[in-house]
Amino acid sequence: MEQLYFNLEINNSNVRCRNVAEGDMKNATGPEVREDGKTVLKTYTLPLADGALTVETREERITDRASRLSACVTNRSGEDVLVNGIAALYYRGIPVDGDWWKDKDRFSVWVCRNAWQGEGQWDEKSLQDLGLYPTYNHQNFSTVRLESYGSWTSAYTHPCVILCDKKANRSWCVDPEFSGARFVEIGSEVREGQTYLYIYAASAHARCGWHKILEPNASYDTEKAAFAMVEGGFEEAVAAMTEYRRKTSLVSWEKGYAPLCFNDYMNCLWAQPTDKKLVPLIAAAAEVGCEIFCIDAGWFGNWHDPATGMNGNWTPKDALFGEGGLQKIINLIKEKGMVPGLWLELESVLSGATFFREHPEYLATRFGKKIRRDFPDFRIPQVREYFTKQIDALCAMGVGYFKNDYNANLNAGCDSFAGGTVNDGTREYIEAFLSFIDETLARHPGLIIENCGSGAMRSDNGCLSHFYLQSTSDQEDYFRMPSIIQGSLAQMPPEKAGVWGFPYSLLHPVLREDPAKVIRCDEAETVYNMAAMLFGCGYMSGHIYLADAVNMARMKEGADFYKQVRLWTCRASAVYPTGLGHMDDKIFTLGLYSERDKKLLLGVFTNGVEATELTLDLSSYCTDGASLVRTYSDGTVTLAGNLSAPTLSLPAGNHAAVWEIDL
Repeated sequence: MEQLYFNLEINNSNVRCRNVAEGDMKNATGPEVREDGKTVLKTYTLPLADGALTVETREERITDRASRLSACVTNRSGEDVLVNGIAALYYRGIPVDGDWWKDKDRFSVWVCRNAWQGEGQWDEKSLQDLGLYPTYNHQNFSTVRLESYGSWTSAYTHPCVILCDKKANRSWCVDPEFSGARFVEIGSEVREGQTYLYIYAASAHARCGWHKILEPNASYDTEKAAFAMVEGGFEEAVAAMTEYRRKTSLVSWEKGYAPLCFNDYMNCLWAQPTDKKLVPLIAAAAEVGCEIFCIDAGWFGNWHDPATGMNGNWTPKDALFGEGGLQKIINLIKEKGMVPGLWLELESVLSGATFFREHPEYLATRFGKKIRRDFPDFRIPQVREYFTKQIDALCAMGVGYFKNDYNANLNAGCDSFAGGTVNDGTREYIEAFLSFIDETLARHPGLIIENCGSGAMRSDNGCLSHFYLQSTSDQEDYFRMPSIIQGSLAQMPPEKAGVWGFPYSLLHPVLREDPAKVIRCDEAETVYNMAAMLFGCGYMSGHIYLADAVNMARMKEGADFYKQVRLWTCRASAVYPTGLGHMDDKIFTLGLYSERDKKLLLGVFTNGVEATELTLDLSSYCTDGASLVRTYSDGTVTLAGNLSAPTLSLPAGNHAAVWEIDL
């Protein structure tokens, strides 16, 4: 990647490639280039008054289109050096003419906003609308900067940023894999009489509250960032990053595709499980064809009460489950042919947790004071030993799945054990926790751990690569889910995107305490929820034991459809026939396209539309020989015409339909 350079700030001076600040430094020499397998290393040397400083940029080629980048600075001088900032990625050389800023239609930036219950909201903006404008002939301090804060690495904005040059039909994608505060910057600069755009990604930077005193012979390694350059636009960039994320994942489903899960939380038990409530749910989930049954929060007692909550003990409250306690319920789940699961929140404890009440020194601190919410510090051996014991005990009961949530944020960060800033502390803290997850999975072959992260507030690839799947949202209103699914599939592979569906949700009155009660829900509602799950890792919930025969049959049909298409959607990436929508839009289309399998999964979801027709352009995927393989719908949405440009007839109201197309 010939345009990959370094961006370093030392001794309060900025150093970019060969443009070294004035003072006792001279121009950098290099790069010295060498290859180590798939990794290209470029070393630059900056002479100092006493010895030299070296910066090594690293490019690990993951796929033909995407690389993982990082940098390392080493102090080879005989004096301390103040490092104010070093970027994992500094790419310059996107050429533009001097009047680029006059053409607002040439460049666009795709940014994804994430909010609790409103994840995956992508927007396309021009550089000018985002605030980039020309100044004159000096360094341009007008830049576009996108930031995160604290340990919710994907809150507010997802790290991934896509820059598209519509004139050249080329796109660049940057996806930082940082464990804490980070920013991506896009700016303009003039070099050698030419104007360039540059992309810059950093976490180790004064603008993120960071600095480092680098002693002689000491080094500092940045965190990593993904970078892709593709011919094409947003869809092509998403495809390149989906392939990259699959290649860099440290875990993968045993059979290559995702199971069908049931979780009793959303629009269902709301963290108040009992044996009376669970037994009919378990039977219904097994009848539908679910393969995992996860009991969410509450199996250990009241998780809402900060004074008495037992988060952190992780021992069952057997009184909730009658004679035989939780073990009886776990045994029942296994007897029904499903893997038992439990909810955890390992990184947050409440004051009722005995171990941490007795050992407050094992909680993370900031400036020596305990952080507002109690965060167990996985850098401490005793903490790791404690949680190892608790998890091993639950696995011994037969638990094969853990949903690990993350409802709190370190915010400004935590103290560093290595004497760095709180930004360093946050990195140390999260990396220690992720290494604990790796060790747990290695110790229990076959164990599945989900990263919930409070509805994708921590869903960056650096974190998610350690987990099997991510809960994409805590959204309770399923009519708001289509845009979240669309956007989530641009953030993670479909087989890692846990998509909730709750056919018997709280949008309908139910008698929760009467398992014998049969309630006829709107059939279209059942289909809508099941159809949504076809585009990710199916994640059912709801009072499905209340279903009548018709709706139970539709759930089974949806589960069977899921088990057929998941055999190839695990190799697909998302496509958007009518673009990406926002939560209150009326019509959404979505596809999963596998070039390898020559298949397309096409879906349409409507929210309160008037009856209408919609013609799609699928010519990028479908040829004249394309054919329908199977359909899942409530029977009211129809598809007609040539599959390269089909016409959808959409009835009034809320409906969904999905088609599997052989290309």
